[in-house]
Amino acid sequence: MARGQTADPKTGGPRYTVLAVGRRLLQGGSTMKLTVPTRLAITLLLCSLALLPLASQVRLRQPQTLPLQCAEGDCPLLQGIPQTAGMRSGFVRLKPRASVGWHTTGQNEEALVVLHGRGEALLEGQPGRPFEAPMLVYIPPATRHNVTNTGDAPLEYVYVVAPAATVKDKSKGKAQNANGKATAAIGMIRESRSWFFTFALCALRFAF
Repeated sequence: MARGQTADPKTGGPRYTVLAVGRRLLQGGSTMKLTVPTRLAITLLLCSLALLPLASQVRLRQPQTLPLQCAEGDCPLLQGIPQTAGMRSGFVRLKPRASVGWHTTGQNEEALVVLHGRGEALLEGQPGRPFEAPMLVYIPPATRHNVTNTGDAPLEYVYVVAPAATVKDKSKGKAQNANGKATAAIGMIRESRSWFFTFALCALRFAF
């Protein structure tokens, strides 16, 4: 099977991709004569198509604004990798006397930002912690807990769960922060250089 072909799942024979057809066109695989501007335009279009998969993998994590809307129960907001670097969050709305159920933080730590209502954080082996909006509740790692609405109105809060950092992680984080700006600058230079060379190689491949 020639380069630029893939197997057709229906017939088992060769199937040309869009890029392969364009390359054959540029190399004289068609009876149509192409002017230099036309060849350049086709080359730029083909290279742009070839680089689309790479573009989708760059900077997956972006700043976001998310509406706090939840009819009832636990409504996820941030769901971890690849949306974030590991943090998860959600918006919870509980009816009076309802609870989210017992669960554990595991290797994570959790913060509850109470927006409306009042309730109680039940911690296994510890006294309950009553709270009322506006308030923040912190739950350490490896803690089995539950949250119950003890009021007469809906309880609304946002939870944020993130991996707990160890002492080693903190030391590493300080070193990374110290070199953060330099690393970011070098990364931007390398990325722009990489895109330039990739595009140039792509253009040469299709043009010659």
